[in-house]
This record gives sequence, C-alpha cells and structure tokens, in this order.
Amino acid sequence: DAWLACARTRAIHARARLAASASTDEPAVCLEDSVATLLAFSYVALLGVEALAGFRLADADRDAFLHLWRYVGRLIGVPDDANPCASLGLAKTTLESLVMHLWDPDANSARLARAVLGTAAGADDDDA
Repeated sequence: DAWLACARTRAIHARARLAASASTDEPAVCLEDSVATLLAFSYVALLGVEALAGFRLADADRDAFLHLWRYVGRLIGVPDDANPCASLGLAKTTLESLVMHLWDPDANSARLARAVLGTAAGADDDDA
C-alpha cells in the first residue's frame, strides 16, 4: 500500500509538471521543490510529533523515521546525493537553507502551486 501511495504521488507530480510546463519551457517541479516537500513530510513532521508529545524521541527512533523518508524520497525521484534525509543534521541544515532561499516565492512557485492544486483536484475526481 505504501509503495502504491508513492507511485500515485509520483503520477500526480508528473501530471502537475505537464500542466504547469504547457505554457513554458521551464521545469515545473524542480529538485529543490521535491526536497522541500520531502523535508515537510519527514523532518518537519518529526519535529511536530516531538512537540506534541512533549519530549524528544530516542535517537534511534529519529534516525529510523528519517531513513524511511529517505527511501520515500528515492521512490518519488529524489536522487540519493540530493536527499536530505541521510541524517538529522543534514535535514536540519537543508531545511534552514531552503527556508531562507524560498522565503519569497517567485512566479514559477505560484505556477507550480496552481498546477499541483489543479491536478490534485482532478485526481480526486478520478477516484470517485
């Protein structure tokens, strides 16, 4: 089931890329966007779980959780050399760098967001 969910997510991303790139030669979903999304579901979620629980998880549990998301990153097309889920330190550093870089989104980011939202809405219709 998890593999199927990853494959389905990759298909949605492909549809969004096609929809967003129809009007331009620029790639719709760049590696930076994929890495930022991966971090949102991995490192940021881990921090949220710890905040809600009120304590820090054991290092082995944190590493295992991040390792799972490293594998998910591979399934959704993030190359190993660009996958920030290799370690907690790399995930934290990459997230901080991305936040500073992406603080002010450009027109390409807005175009991507519209395409993803439109594609996701269409995917829901396909499931009915």
